[in-house]
Amino acid sequence: MPKLSIIIPTLNEEENLPKLLTSLGDNKEKDIEVIIADANSTDGTKEIAKKFNCKIVQGGKVAYGRNNAGRHAKGDYLLFIDADTILTHGFLDKLMKKIKKTEAAGFALIPDSDKIIDKMMQAFFNFYNFIIQFFFPHAQGPIIFSTKKMFLRLGGFDESLKIAEDHDYVVRASKLGKFKWFYNPKAITSMRRYYKIGRAKILFLYIKCEAIRMFKGEIKDDIFDYQFDIYKKSKK
Repeated sequence: MPKLSIIIPTLNEEENLPKLLTSLGDNKEKDIEVIIADANSTDGTKEIAKKFNCKIVQGGKVAYGRNNAGRHAKGDYLLFIDADTILTHGFLDKLMKKIKKTEAAGFALIPDSDKIIDKMMQAFFNFYNFIIQFFFPHAQGPIIFSTKKMFLRLGGFDESLKIAEDHDYVVRASKLGKFKWFYNPKAITSMRRYYKIGRAKILFLYIKCEAIRMFKGEIKDDIFDYQFDIYKKSKK
């Protein structure tokens, strides 16, 4: 039985998925399974997943895809990764040595960009998430760790939320078990949504979302135009 189940929601990710799946092989940790929760891709995503010997289950919106794959997972540990994310060298090996009694975790991210503004923005998000973990835990969506036991206790990600279901997951997890936010190991995240939407606009979206969550609670209304797979063809 695999010790670690890696769960990847996809929708037309033939361009990015091979990079992520290749980065998984850069580890000594081999006791893993990879589950693709595919939302009816029309490109070569599923063919790529089969080529890398991934298990494929039905996906949909991100929270649903994560939940369906989580229910099929055989591992004691779950790692939810976005398809446009890449793991740094030895990420899984370092993770498995550090988790110990941790039941949910978020990670620092590195932008796949050489632009100073992108590095500064991501460094700010990393620092903010580190500081706030002690009273309002966050986990950046591109990569989230959880034990299977915690996943089942929580009933997975809240599919009724329109945004920030990743942060909501670890807030709930922290009330039932041990949450940690790791500066290392780091993962590399795509900046394609910044290129598509614009840095200023997406920063404003995040600030507005954070204020609503802090003072009114989780977001269940369509107040943001935040769609799955609108970034595929974005240019830098």
